[in-house]
Amino acid sequence: MVAKVLIVGGIQTFTSNLIDELRNPNDTPTIRVIDKFAINEGYSTTHLSNEFKETLLNTPNLTYTQVNLLNKSTLNSIFETFNPTHVFDLSGDIRFDVNELQHIQSTIASYQLGLIAASHSIQSYNKLTFPFYEFPSNPVSEHSHLQPQGGRGVWWHESLRCLSTIPNLPLSILRIGVWYGPNQIHGKITPRVMCGDIYRYLGEEMKFLWDGDLKLNTVHTRDVARALVELGKWRSNCNPPQSTLNDIISYANDEKLEQFKLPSRKAVGKAPLFNLVDDSNATQSSVAEVIANVFRVKTGFLGGLVSTFARMDIEEMIDDVNEKHIQAWSEMLHRSNIRDSPLTPYLDEHFFKKNPIALDPSKIKKTLNFKCKHSKLTTSDIQAIVDGFRDQRVWPFYF
Repeated sequence: MVAKVLIVGGIQTFTSNLIDELRNPNDTPTIRVIDKFAINEGYSTTHLSNEFKETLLNTPNLTYTQVNLLNKSTLNSIFETFNPTHVFDLSGDIRFDVNELQHIQSTIASYQLGLIAASHSIQSYNKLTFPFYEFPSNPVSEHSHLQPQGGRGVWWHESLRCLSTIPNLPLSILRIGVWYGPNQIHGKITPRVMCGDIYRYLGEEMKFLWDGDLKLNTVHTRDVARALVELGKWRSNCNPPQSTLNDIISYANDEKLEQFKLPSRKAVGKAPLFNLVDDSNATQSSVAEVIANVFRVKTGFLGGLVSTFARMDIEEMIDDVNEKHIQAWSEMLHRSNIRDSPLTPYLDEHFFKKNPIALDPSKIKKTLNFKCKHSKLTTSDIQAIVDGFRDQRVWPFYF
């Protein structure tokens, strides 16, 4: 993809992998990265690995700029001066425990970005989204209308719908499963890996709520980056066939949509939407087994009966678990002479709910002939996560 590429957001999640995937010996696009964080040689307002920080600040044909994504004039200026051919929209807050207004502002920012992009001659606009939905136990295709999960899910979904209502925007959407990989602070895998190390330190069995067959379909962050690049190529070379388009309906409150000047619920969007997970059909049990093998701990599942009881007294249970985890993690950091870490073993209420994630990736395989190189989560993947954080001195050492 020899091009001018604008990457928006995603500094804490997928930007590093996407840059690596975009830059190769045969293809060296000019890349501009914009996000809300201040990043310079001496100070950053978010945690980055030293390697990624070096990439952002000192790579030829790559520029990082701190930007308020809600500032229309700034975004307009970037499009007019940089004139990107491809846009990768990785913006949005993936944390569950932030207030609704922050998620709404992320939706507004993404919608404004799409409107500006549509007024310029771009070849593709590629939006990354996450599994923030109420899934059934069996894998679902892109044609299923899934109920968004909580305020985060509603406004992430609205970002997709609002973008899909913009005329002349060459949009494609990639919806991923449970992501994992080095430097991933958030998500469902890293907290579980932290728990594995904590229970190794405590010498106790690591137990999970619900049953082991709870679906947690996985995908490696490098495969996410590969898929985004391939999606950009596909979208720039074709008008998407009708068979690839999906209706995207609204689940938001119409009054709030009107208040924040977003398209009304009546506006049903259409866009090519693609699921992405590996072929392992991973479950809570298979994920736990891999983690347990790394830390040599025993695992167990409390099952439906005990999980139902825990749901009745969820707040007390969460407090007890978090107190135990935080105390152990603090001791581990102290013994490793690590004063501070962006990683926290604190688990919010959302983490304890029964949230299967099951996606059917057949469409992206058929349409783009895409296949994940990381076919399943392995012990090497878990060790790479731990080693990466240890190299940054934010993960404790063994005792």
